[in-house]
Amino acid sequence: MYILPFAGIGGTERHVLALVRNLKQRHRLCVLSPRGPGADMFRSEGVGFYEIMALEFDRNFFAAVASLRSRLDQAIRESGVSLIHVHANIGLALLSRLMTRRHRPAGHRLPLVFTAHGAHEASATLEYYIDCRLANRVADAVICVSGAEAARFRDLGIIPSKLHLIYNGIDEPRWNLSAGQLRSRYGIAREAVVIGTVARLERVKGVDLLLRAFAEAAGDTVYGHRNIVLAIIGSGSEECELRALARALGVADRVLFMGMIPEASACLPMFDIFVVPSRHEAFPLACLEAMAAGKAVIATRVGGIPEAVVDGETGILVESEDVPGLARALRGLVADPDRRRALGAAGRARYEKMFRGSDMAARTEGVYFHVLAGRDSGKGEPAGERSGKDPGDRKIELPGEPEIGRYVTT
Repeated sequence: MYILPFAGIGGTERHVLALVRNLKQRHRLCVLSPRGPGADMFRSEGVGFYEIMALEFDRNFFAAVASLRSRLDQAIRESGVSLIHVHANIGLALLSRLMTRRHRPAGHRLPLVFTAHGAHEASATLEYYIDCRLANRVADAVICVSGAEAARFRDLGIIPSKLHLIYNGIDEPRWNLSAGQLRSRYGIAREAVVIGTVARLERVKGVDLLLRAFAEAAGDTVYGHRNIVLAIIGSGSEECELRALARALGVADRVLFMGMIPEASACLPMFDIFVVPSRHEAFPLACLEAMAAGKAVIATRVGGIPEAVVDGETGILVESEDVPGLARALRGLVADPDRRRALGAAGRARYEKMFRGSDMAARTEGVYFHVLAGRDSGKGEPAGERSGKDPGDRKIELPGEPEIGRYVTT
């Protein structure tokens, strides 16, 4: 059973969708989530879907708790649930643990796995602390999607035996339209250099930084390519402000706000350069999708991004908030199509080696088997019981990195 706190079409939802697509032939799966555009994605996969109310402490909290309890009982009764996997919200994990105590298949409590998907706002440090403390009490396993996240949990005192590092992964991209067809649809010249990004239009995603860097690069006559376009896919609360910023910077005629596109990766063929300008990230799927599409990536050196993008080999990394640095990276790649192709090819190879959705699903399935085996043997470490080992001594496995060794101390 997968439980999500929201059902948009962001990274968390697409992460779970990849798990569903790769595991549904081997397991009976069901999904609990609130109503949202992402809910239809799960329904279309033919797995059990149970709608719950969004868990918001400032609105309808008790009604949401009642909704969760009712749907948990229904899903367990109808789908024969033997394991619960909660994503992105430790409060849902705590409630799920409390509400399922009376459901004890074969005399055992239901194992619970929790995957953290990053915290990006001003309260991030507090959120990580709470996640770690509660996960120690209620989760049998904690999955982090990047080494940077795993290190934060380790430093905050997660029980070492619970911690698993499994990189995000995506399925092989498929496109119905060619680059030329996409450019024709959106009114972009075939000879233009298209810089693209896919992001929620919120401050944390740094689209304002990209606009400023694009304006700086577009106004530079030195690098010799005047026909450049910035395509922004996504929606959010800052869209009006970003449109106003593009006008103020004098580049509104070169910036295409494409809105929310459910399968945004379908537009990747028309991009020459893909940018991830985020101020904070865990391990963005959009970056992996661009690599899988063979696109040169420019990204900020935050969160788990440096674990995906190798600076100078598969893309270019710049510091967060460094608009001049981002502008220099844009100018360099706009002027050098050969380097764009080389970086894109290397990124594609790295995707094939490390970030396939099927590999992520297989490793996650391995965690399921691990916690189920521990439950059935009676040798597993119960939630809330410390192993006695120093968390600082924990060695975290980095899957798919044979060139640096099977184990790396973080």
